[in-house]
Amino acid sequence: MGSILAVVVIALVGFLIYVYSSLGSILKDAVEEYGNRYTGVSVTLAKVQLAPESGQGELSGLVIGNPQGYQTDAAFKLDRISINIDLRSITEETIVIKSIVIDGPSVTYEFGNNGSNVDRIGKNVEKAAAESSSREPKQGDDSSKRMVIESLVISNGKVAVSHPLLKDKKLASHLPTIRLNDIGKNKKDGATPAEVVNKIMETIETQVSIAVGATGVLRKLLDK
Repeated sequence: MGSILAVVVIALVGFLIYVYSSLGSILKDAVEEYGNRYTGVSVTLAKVQLAPESGQGELSGLVIGNPQGYQTDAAFKLDRISINIDLRSITEETIVIKSIVIDGPSVTYEFGNNGSNVDRIGKNVEKAAAESSSREPKQGDDSSKRMVIESLVISNGKVAVSHPLLKDKKLASHLPTIRLNDIGKNKKDGATPAEVVNKIMETIETQVSIAVGATGVLRKLLDK
């Protein structure tokens, strides 16, 4: 019996080591899957480094593409994202992310016939969040997972404004620092991934609009 128990313990330890060592690739796949699903555009992540013993890590090379019909290469580029996950919550229904820090994001705000690319992506996210909230989650389905983000900070961002009348030129502005706390904490079991993305996107849209207004792009175009 002792030898059987020992084998079981070794197998369990081995499984946990495998799961924790695979957290980076799991997180990368999750970011790309949820990103594509909720934004309606291509989302790619180049690299994830995650320390399995602490839950701290860094994501690099996150690129959020454009809806069809827009000409610039991407709407958002986030080169460096620091993250701290509560590893005790990984196996729970509600995953707790202690902090996310996005440093130096680049936003391209492109005007098009159907509004800006940022607005279009925002509408895609809003629709996905509404559908997710109205759908009854099934046990074991990934949509049944909930999230809480205790702290999110986006700083040192830049916004480039693109318009057909500007041709190849872009007008630049700085993105105000964005701080969000306790996302999902006002809900009993946390927020769905779609609700989290929607909350973040709403805030980014607002601040990007402020930054675009600071460039005076509309006034300059109307004066032409």
